[in-house]
Amino acid sequence: MKRNVSENGETVTQTVLAVPVLLAILLLALQVTVNYHAGNVANTSAIQAARAVAAVGATSERAGQVAHSVVKQLDAQLEGTVVVEQRDGQVIVKVNVRTPQIFPGLGGSVTREVEIPKERFISELERLSGFR
Repeated sequence: MKRNVSENGETVTQTVLAVPVLLAILLLALQVTVNYHAGNVANTSAIQAARAVAAVGATSERAGQVAHSVVKQLDAQLEGTVVVEQRDGQVIVKVNVRTPQIFPGLGGSVTREVEIPKERFISELERLSGFR
């Protein structure tokens, strides 16, 4: 059997072209997964921080402490400070979590904002008067 001379080295060429493309797809998928995880961490820390601030008698500084604690437990890093706003009986907490850069151009940070109602104290007399 005689080989066609033009097919020599074709497998090497295909490998040289395919491996970088497959590696780029793998790294892109990994970056998307890391960003998704960072989004979940940011959301969880924002929810917990908002709950802490919404409690009766809590201060805004408590949000930063809770957010740092949650992010640390989930092996991530906060970027910047935790922003807390209180208006119209609502607590709004904004958290930024840093994401590592695996795929060029897609690292950075993920931001999540949570809004929940502020708890209010109702005395026993007020609560019972609502049933009359």
